[in-house]
Amino acid sequence: MKIVGPMCRFFLLVIIITFSHSSTFSQSVGLVLSGGGAKGLAHIGVIRALEENGIPIDYIAGTSMGAVVGGLYAIGYTTHQMDSIFRTDDFQKWSEGNIDSDFLYYFKRGLQNSGQFSFKIGLQGDKPIPKLPTNIVPNHQMDLAFLKLFAGASAACNYDFNKLLIPYRAVASDVYNRKPYILSSGDLGSSIRASMTFPFYFKPISIDSVLLFDGGLYNNFPWDIMKNDFNPDYIIGSQVSNNSQKPDEDDIITQIENMLMSKTDYSIPDSVGIVINTRFFDVGLMDFQKIDGVISAGYDSALVRIAEIKRRVHRTVDTNSIKVSRRDFQTKFPPYQFRDILLSGLRRNQMEYFYRSFSKKRNKTFNYSHLESEYFKLLSDNNIVSIYPLAKYDTSTGYYNLNLKISTDDYLDVSFGGNISSSSMNQGFLGAEYRYFRKNATSLYTNIYYGRLYSSVMVGLKRDYPYKIPFYYDINLILNRLDYYKSSIDPFFEDVRPSYLVQNEAFGTFNFGWALGTNYLFKFYGSGGKEIFQYYQISNFLEADTPDNSNFKYYSFGSSIGLNSSNYKQYADRGIIRHLSFTYIRGIENYVPGTTAPVMDAASSNKHFWFTIKFYNESYHRILNRFRLGVVLDGTYSNKSFFSNYTSTVLSANAFTPNPHSKTLFLEAYRANNYFAAGILPIFKITEKFILRLEGYAFQPYQTFLRDDINFSTYYSTRLPKPVFMAAGGFVYQTAFGPASIFLNYYEKENKYLYLTFNFGFILFNSRGI
Repeated sequence: MKIVGPMCRFFLLVIIITFSHSSTFSQSVGLVLSGGGAKGLAHIGVIRALEENGIPIDYIAGTSMGAVVGGLYAIGYTTHQMDSIFRTDDFQKWSEGNIDSDFLYYFKRGLQNSGQFSFKIGLQGDKPIPKLPTNIVPNHQMDLAFLKLFAGASAACNYDFNKLLIPYRAVASDVYNRKPYILSSGDLGSSIRASMTFPFYFKPISIDSVLLFDGGLYNNFPWDIMKNDFNPDYIIGSQVSNNSQKPDEDDIITQIENMLMSKTDYSIPDSVGIVINTRFFDVGLMDFQKIDGVISAGYDSALVRIAEIKRRVHRTVDTNSIKVSRRDFQTKFPPYQFRDILLSGLRRNQMEYFYRSFSKKRNKTFNYSHLESEYFKLLSDNNIVSIYPLAKYDTSTGYYNLNLKISTDDYLDVSFGGNISSSSMNQGFLGAEYRYFRKNATSLYTNIYYGRLYSSVMVGLKRDYPYKIPFYYDINLILNRLDYYKSSIDPFFEDVRPSYLVQNEAFGTFNFGWALGTNYLFKFYGSGGKEIFQYYQISNFLEADTPDNSNFKYYSFGSSIGLNSSNYKQYADRGIIRHLSFTYIRGIENYVPGTTAPVMDAASSNKHFWFTIKFYNESYHRILNRFRLGVVLDGTYSNKSFFSNYTSTVLSANAFTPNPHSKTLFLEAYRANNYFAAGILPIFKITEKFILRLEGYAFQPYQTFLRDDINFSTYYSTRLPKPVFMAAGGFVYQTAFGPASIFLNYYEKENKYLYLTFNFGFILFNSRGI
């Protein structure tokens, strides 16, 4: 008995130690990541601190931005790789919905106009129904990016999130049933996309016929889901968000948050785990540019709690074993090779349009780069509202099937806008376009401009043909009126009004164009119509006087090649605009003198024919992170002869108008039949949307027009006279509804050479006849 007692105690001690070590080494840890927009980047710092201290992460559950960071970590991304992703220009484009200009077809851009606001009207039965926008930020970039990031991992785990490198859960919201929606299988990219779809900001998606929004609406901190689904021994929560504050009667954002988001319990019982709280007071939903401070804050918050975590979590992991696990899992990702395309949302004849647009040989595979270019080419088509891409791996073939859910509809697009100005360039715009999409895409459109300087009416038709080399034709009828006499009112500097100058046009155009790659367009064009110039050739005319009248009936044809990859239609700071054109014009000028003409009975009729070759280049180059340099080159060669007098000759001449304000004035010094001009545009980006823009131009005519003071006829100056200069400087803020700008403009001009103007909106015109 004396021997048995000590032996029993020994074996009991061995058993206790064995079970103790077994319990230690089997201890599991779950990580829960809250939503919070840009503040969710703090989760990267938290994970980095846990890794550096050997804290294991065996399960992950996340909501919204927490689902994004957690999903990337669950498929093997390191914290440094995640950090890099959120710093890229590509991520900036995803978050803002901007498509890289290299993927936007110039061929599909359509007419540029002054529309600032638009809404669509569709048909429900026989009733017109307004189609209100469902999201602020276009989701095309993000949808394709999520496919690229997560499709390989989805295939590797056979669409079961328990088989990811780290078992994972994402939380979205089923708004119809008003409850959280737990995503544990299926396409990983779609699950994460659903979890972060904040209402009205991003377009919602459907999974298994359930429309899903941001998980933060009903469960922004899913520690309970972690407990129920995985039941780890210890839960670590990273919390960066708070419940909405009590709304104020003037704070619409907080009011919406209170209406949409349920209150979340951000605590975990001490017996279950710990919460790492990272507090922010100056980081908004989309402040991703503050990534450095946000990640550092998360890292520091985690370090404060590391000692406490280590007292509860005795098991450790080393970085080498994590590296090996990541490498082994990621080697299972099938390469992105696609074969079959499955479509939904299209009629049969619309599918024919799609297959002619999407460049793919029958029974041939294509890679991700080809998918990317064709995807954005389709989105450039105004007849396609949205495309949701999904890659599903087929184990029997070894290729991915590409599932495209395409949304399209026949609808009327109504837009309005214009420009609000401190000068006379106040202008209104109203436009409408009806799009009809079957085997080919047809657009019927019209618009009206109305203002003191410029008024216009246009109607037109365009048809697109989506072949291997896509082409189109359009027909337009346009009436234009430019009243330069009313364009010089300015409240800041005294101005002497120019002579009465009014230009009216009525013409039709026909264009036939082919796409050459993404950004280039080659086209033939023709036009025919009539220009009417009304003017006084002296400045001291009376109200009872009648103006001189020159009208020019003409037809023209020509061809051009050009590209446009600019990021904005006015005040661009990235991309290239380049055109080379040849135009032949033939017509008859009829001149009828007014009461102030030097010879009252000098009516005349003259035939004119000439050609014009024009080159224009406007390109923007990134010099430093916040500094860009724009370069403008503009050259014109023409064998055009003089019109019947000096004023009609200048009015019909080629004009150098490189910026919006210069297009609103009649500037004789910058008009010539043959000239070369160059400009330098230093641009300082204060923020992504707010810039300081400086402009300096030199205009060198081959010969200038001079006036005979006796009979007002025209003759040329000597060759290569002294060049004239133009300059401007000011601030531009690119709002969602067009640019707001304040500029000081300088011209070499009699009586007045400085113009200080404020504008909000677009200074754009319909096409000109010649």
